[in-house]
Amino acid sequence: MDRVWMREQLERYVRLLENNPKVFTDHPLSSDRSPAGMATLAEATRMEPTIAKIMDELKIGPHRGRAPYEPSVFWSRRLADAHHAIGTIDSEPVWGERLGPEAPLLSADRFHPWVWDAAKTLWNTGHRRPAVHAAASAVSAETRKKLGLGRTRTSDTRLMKQAFEAPSAGMRYLKVDDEGAQARTRTR
Repeated sequence: MDRVWMREQLERYVRLLENNPKVFTDHPLSSDRSPAGMATLAEATRMEPTIAKIMDELKIGPHRGRAPYEPSVFWSRRLADAHHAIGTIDSEPVWGERLGPEAPLLSADRFHPWVWDAAKTLWNTGHRRPAVHAAASAVSAETRKKLGLGRTRTSDTRLMKQAFEAPSAGMRYLKVDDEGAQARTRTR
């Protein structure tokens, strides 16, 4: 996610709401319905889909389990949530350092294509366990294919041992290049 862009959009939205309190009042009888006020309201309405998507990505606002805003408090709640979203964007890098477990950070899209291609759709929809299972299954299937085994009842542990141990004469095995990016099949 482009957090710089997200923050810029949120700041623009907050400025629009804060600089025009008579337009974005929660009291319809006291709101500014002049042509300029209506143009400002239209601009905020055009920004709404982007702001809603950003807040959805950050899990802020009524999109994530909260009841929808009541019309009488829409703008004040939306402004508070926009400030919350900016705070989230600013604080998230610190959370990982200060609150997260001591674990390596992995960029999933840099995984081997066998792994990420099999897992990304499930991962991106929040289905973590099935994504990991799909990745493991894909690695097994591709390894079997490289070794010319087809669908055998060999366990994954035995398969990986066969793939990477020193082979006996005539057996196929995998040789990984120096960068670890490509696995090539070899026969002894």
